[in-house]
Amino acid sequence: MPPLETQSPEWDYNNLIENVMHCEELPMVLHEIFVTIADGNRPSKEQARKFVVPRRGRHYCAVQNCKWHTIGWKREDRGVTHFLKEHLRLLAYPCPDCDQVYKWPHDLTSHQRRHHLNVPQQEFVCEDCGNGFPKSFNLARHKRNVHRSSKKPRAMRGAC
Repeated sequence: MPPLETQSPEWDYNNLIENVMHCEELPMVLHEIFVTIADGNRPSKEQARKFVVPRRGRHYCAVQNCKWHTIGWKREDRGVTHFLKEHLRLLAYPCPDCDQVYKWPHDLTSHQRRHHLNVPQQEFVCEDCGNGFPKSFNLARHKRNVHRSSKKPRAMRGAC
């Protein structure tokens, strides 16, 4: 496992503690997590799982000022990942060649290919306006949003 990296702008521990005070157990668990981080280790999923509250078939963030406190997820693991990456701001994928840090491994890979390995990006060009895009998905979205592609939506394909 790579060494623990945290986001550089310091974030307010007190603010996070204040927003979990509604539950007696959470400030103590949060303190344990801070000690774990201070020791250079990654918090366990079990610790993070305590900040994901199950209610009526959904899972909600226990941090009160978070938008996911009311929206929630269908799957508990999404909440665990959210807590670790958004509230604790643990960023596990630093670029070894520069100061960039990414939340997801595919973002780091894209960055390395584009900026450090000089891999030429395959460009997908719009036949209507000539704009180029690095991924076919981006070109398809461009056509759909800008040129109002006449493609039928998936649900309608083959319906007739």
